[in-house]
Amino acid sequence: MIYLMRHGETAFNAEGRYQGRIDTPLTDLGRDQAAAVAAALAERIGAAPLRIFASPLGRARETARIVADRVAQAATITVLDGLAELSLGRWEGLTRAEIEAGWPRHRKRGPRGSWFFDAPGGETLEDFSARLGAAMDAVGAAPGLRLVVTHRNAGRIVIGRHAGLDAAAMLTLPVPQGTLYALHPCGRAARVYSLDGTPPGPI
Repeated sequence: MIYLMRHGETAFNAEGRYQGRIDTPLTDLGRDQAAAVAAALAERIGAAPLRIFASPLGRARETARIVADRVAQAATITVLDGLAELSLGRWEGLTRAEIEAGWPRHRKRGPRGSWFFDAPGGETLEDFSARLGAAMDAVGAAPGLRLVVTHRNAGRIVIGRHAGLDAAAMLTLPVPQGTLYALHPCGRAARVYSLDGTPPGPI
C-alpha cells in the first residue's frame, strides 16, 4: 500500500503566492495539519513499519519529519528529487493577480488546470509527468507500507496516473493540505482522511 499526502501550509500558501520550486517554511497551521495526518496514519497502520519518501523541497521534508516523529515504526526518510513540485518559471512567488497583470488572460487559455504547465520558463506537463512517473516507480519497488510526501500539482499527477484518470480530470483534482490518500495496488485511489471533515471516498 502507498499513502500520499501534501505538505502542510506554508507562508506563501497563506499569502496566496504560487511557490513552485521556491521554498518557504511551514506555518503553525501547516505543522498542525501534518501532525493531524500523521495521527490518522498511525491509527490506520498501527505498529507496521513505514517507509517515507519525500520531495527534496524543505516544506515537504519538514512535513515528512513531523510524520516520522509520530509514527512509531517510521523508516528513515528517503528524498526523491523526482517528487519535487512543478517548476513555474517566472511565475514563482507571484499571486494570481500579479500573474494576470503581467500575462493578461494567460491563465484562461486551454482546459481548466492546464495553465500551470504553460508558465514562461516553467516545466511542461509531459516532462513533469515523466519525472513523477520515474519517482513513483522507485517508490513502487520498495516493499511494505510507504508514504509519499509531495505537493499539490505533483499529487494531482501521481493520484491521477495511478487511478487512470484522463488529463482533464487529473489536472483539476483537489489535493488539499491536511488530507491523506491511499493508492491501492489494484489501481484504485481513495481519500481516507481529511482534517476538514470531508468524508472518505474514492477518487
